[in-house]
Amino acid sequence: MYCCNFLELSIADAGKKGIAVLALSTEYGRAFRLQFRACDMDDEDTLQNIPKDYDLPKLRLVVQTGLRYCPACGTNLQEIIKLHTPEFDALAVAHKRFVLG
Repeated sequence: MYCCNFLELSIADAGKKGIAVLALSTEYGRAFRLQFRACDMDDEDTLQNIPKDYDLPKLRLVVQTGLRYCPACGTNLQEIIKLHTPEFDALAVAHKRFVLG
């Protein structure tokens, strides 16, 4: 189901600190998301509970954006989804807890 090693490794990194690729399936369709995390998902609660008077720089713990093409090899990711729909749907279920919004 992978176009290249980057996509395979990035999908495996869902929920971890750094860059990950997530599968998303909604009533609007199927798509991949590129996500950036400042920390592992398991550590988010700890960072969000720091007292307000503690002087920390403003930072976003997680950001994500849509992804049409593989950033490493340029493959159209909709083609990957069409060729591997059952596998994609299973991955989307596994990734549901990591996806923003």
